[in-house]
Amino acid sequence: MNSNDCLDEKIHYLNTSAQMEHFKTTLDQFYLEISQMDPPGDINNVKCDLIETSNKKLKETEKILVNTLVSLYHFSRSINPIDLNVESKLMSLRGQRNRLSSVKIKAILANFLSIPIKRVITFAKMLPDFIELDQNDQLNLIQAGTLEITICSSSSMYDREMNKFENLISKENHVQNSDNLKLEFLKRLWTEDLYEKTVVFLKSINDFNLGERGLVIFLILILFSPDRPRLINRNKIEKIQSKFSFLLEKYMIWKDGLNETTKKNYSNVLLKLRELRELAEMHSSLILDADLSALEPFPLAFISNKKEESSLVQRTDTREEPLSNEL
Repeated sequence: MNSNDCLDEKIHYLNTSAQMEHFKTTLDQFYLEISQMDPPGDINNVKCDLIETSNKKLKETEKILVNTLVSLYHFSRSINPIDLNVESKLMSLRGQRNRLSSVKIKAILANFLSIPIKRVITFAKMLPDFIELDQNDQLNLIQAGTLEITICSSSSMYDREMNKFENLISKENHVQNSDNLKLEFLKRLWTEDLYEKTVVFLKSINDFNLGERGLVIFLILILFSPDRPRLINRNKIEKIQSKFSFLLEKYMIWKDGLNETTKKNYSNVLLKLRELRELAEMHSSLILDADLSALEPFPLAFISNKKEESSLVQRTDTREEPLSNEL
């Protein structure tokens, strides 16, 4: 490595460290706010150790666990209300057709993630299994999984007949307000491929007929993904994910019966994890070059983390020794 590379490394490290420290400060403040809230239900009812893996019959304690998870998830939505009326903000810029408006559009789209990120953090910080993890692992799981959780959870807000997102706390219970966001409008901002893949994914998740309870368990699997970068205790995270994966299977059997269709649906739901990750990468690529100075702390941390991952891959690739042509 030459001196210029060393200097670039140092500058990159300092910039990244400053961004991460700012994010951690913001995160600590938000953690404090969450700690002062009274969540619905007893969070001790949702520990993975309560999941029995010796058989596939859903126990009463596990039903309580699932219902408590759903209550916590609804709570994370209700205390972090989202504004779906972004169309008017974007339409005024969309007609300008210049690079500046494009940058502003990406900043608006990125900042739209602020509330979904807060919802994920709120939900995660009410889970004992998450709270007990090393803070480094908590941070990396949130940064890596937020967009995937946001996309997947939006399936419960998706109206396939009208092709729009409704502003719901719960499709089974009540609406937060009458806001909605039409996907036909988003189609004009996304690529055709991204639009098609997003709609197909949302419909496919709903076709599994998981209901809100099954969906929330699936969101737990996304959160506790042991293959995320920079994790310290992968084994513990893998154990947590494995237990909740078993709970999802038990819940689906309890709901739909032990038959070939249920077995097939369970296997196909797990396969959606890879598809979801690829879809999230496509979505994140749209906002990676947003103006960082125009971003709120949580979207800024998300984009900085994505750029850090890309930069790390590029630096690793450029340092690999070329293969010798000699035999």
